[in-house]
Amino acid sequence: MELLKTIRKKRPQTKVIIITGYASIETAKETARLGAIDYLAKPFTPEELRVATENAFRYAA
Repeated sequence: MELLKTIRKKRPQTKVIIITGYASIETAKETARLGAIDYLAKPFTPEELRVATENAFRYAA
């Protein structure tokens, strides 16, 4: 969370995908509020990572 907050302050246009081993509804909501593009809980599939990455590139355009 602290890293995401710092990225938002220093480079607000940067697209961020959060990857966590400790997923919860609360942290998912908070990362969305802070502007994360996606939120992946471990373990995730290569397909989930591909989709999240494609979405980040799509939003960057």
